[in-house]
Amino acid sequence: MIYWFIKFLSTVIFKIFYRYKVYGSENIPKKGPYIICANHCSFFDPVVICNAVPQRVYWVALKNLYKIFPLSIFLRIAKCIPVNGAIKEVLNALNKEKVIGIFIEGRRTYTGRLSSRGRKGPALLAMRTGAPVLPAWIEGTYEVYPRRAKFPKIHPIHICFGKPITFPAHNENIIDEQILKDATAHILDEIAKLC
Repeated sequence: MIYWFIKFLSTVIFKIFYRYKVYGSENIPKKGPYIICANHCSFFDPVVICNAVPQRVYWVALKNLYKIFPLSIFLRIAKCIPVNGAIKEVLNALNKEKVIGIFIEGRRTYTGRLSSRGRKGPALLAMRTGAPVLPAWIEGTYEVYPRRAKFPKIHPIHICFGKPITFPAHNENIIDEQILKDATAHILDEIAKLC
């Protein structure tokens, strides 16, 4: 209930103050499971994505973030999935047809540009479950609230979704490292095409 209230309120605020727009909404799957992979510039980013997607998004968050107050309160309200290397809980969520949100860079950028290196988790999850990856590019949140900023600024924000990416299923215990690297590079390339 709190999730949907925050989503409604933040959508109104974004449209009034940030001229918030969504592009490529026709590429968003009608239902889960799928994995949203986006660039990451700001604490605003998860809200931008949640406002654009009709389904509830379950975010993957590192366990050590739960030690940071008041961030830990938001993580619990959002029902984020805490991980520390293990992905069992995320696999279970995808198998229950939930929508998972992951920032492929792992953390907020210092420059506003997309990193050339990404985390292999999204590719691994997609190959293990068959869930498609939905690439997304967020524009404007770096200008609104970058790292080290004390207060947010007013600046237009928009998000663009690309076509879902599917990968061949891999059921072996250990997926070849090169296969994961190539898949991760492909996801990054698809995100970069949206900017």
